[in-house]
Amino acid sequence: MNILIVTDFRALRKDDALYVGTQFSTIAKRYKEAFGSVSLCLRVSEASSIPAGYECADTYIDEYMSVGGFGQLCSASFRNSIQCMIDKSALVAVRCPSVIGLVVARMAKKCGKPYMTESMGDAWDAYWNHGALGKVTAPIFYYATKKCVADGNYALYVTERFLQERYPCKGLTASASNVLLKSVDEEVLKRKLASYGFTRPADRPITIMTTGAIDVAAKGQRFVIQAIPALNRKGIKVKYMIVGGGDKTKLETLANELDVADQVEIMGRQPLGKVFELLETVDVYIQPSLQEGLPRSVIEAMSKGCIVIGSTTAGTPELVPAECLVRRKSVSDIVDRVAYVNGLTAEECKAMSRRNFEKSKEYLSDVLDARRNEFYNKIKGDLI
Repeated sequence: MNILIVTDFRALRKDDALYVGTQFSTIAKRYKEAFGSVSLCLRVSEASSIPAGYECADTYIDEYMSVGGFGQLCSASFRNSIQCMIDKSALVAVRCPSVIGLVVARMAKKCGKPYMTESMGDAWDAYWNHGALGKVTAPIFYYATKKCVADGNYALYVTERFLQERYPCKGLTASASNVLLKSVDEEVLKRKLASYGFTRPADRPITIMTTGAIDVAAKGQRFVIQAIPALNRKGIKVKYMIVGGGDKTKLETLANELDVADQVEIMGRQPLGKVFELLETVDVYIQPSLQEGLPRSVIEAMSKGCIVIGSTTAGTPELVPAECLVRRKSVSDIVDRVAYVNGLTAEECKAMSRRNFEKSKEYLSDVLDARRNEFYNKIKGDLI
């Protein structure tokens, strides 16, 4: 049985081999195991070298089609080629939000081919946070995605409530995050609790960390940097560690302009093992995003017993307690919540750490895989 996956994710091609990001590779392998054969429709760029974080997908991707700009989506050659891929697939899986996915889902519906949407984030936020043109495009994309999900035969959501309420589906649905959390370690929690069990020396700053692409404005790291001067005026010294790939120029410039460069460490892309090591050492993890689905980095931080501050974006409030939420783009909220956490007693810190650690167990791979496989089996039962 073949499944056609349609996504706006970008892959790389070198010497006729296809390379995908390790996050997407996990998803593709999951579909391969469940359905047997996988075709892809996505954006592909030629590369002279393959950066860290990518792997060759030739062993689990049976066929793929590269899509260029919007003009190609409207071309007869694209439609003829993708129609052939639709025809020989038992199911089309559209990963939303996706411009390519909207086109292919509509074609699948027109020819009577069943399709599934995998809702990873809010289509509105995907455009609204990207300048004046994005604000014009956001309502169009939002309603088109809403209709696409509603008309689908199946829908898989990464959230428990948010995306389901915003993009309801008339067909069979399930929820399962894409987080890859193999296990949680009670010893890690013990060490974290011990770190919260004493008064922090006055000369040691509160350490804060964010992971996410550093040149994507929607990740919101700039708002944390902007909060540092106000925290300094309150007598709260912080050390902000930013992990993620991309051009760091804008964030570095902002830190220099605010005279807080010595309190901001931009660490670039790090291996997952290193990220986990850092999470074990920091006091607070903060996710100030303007755009999310269900942030896996928050779940990973919780699995290390971190106190977490998060924005009121998409599914984040499903993870983070109300007293640790901040409004999007609100520097003053970040200042208040960091000050709040800084003022907690050792026992209050421990209680929050335990709460987050226990919450992360709901997203263990075994739990999510069982839920996802049950959903896939129901789909396969319909298709046979």
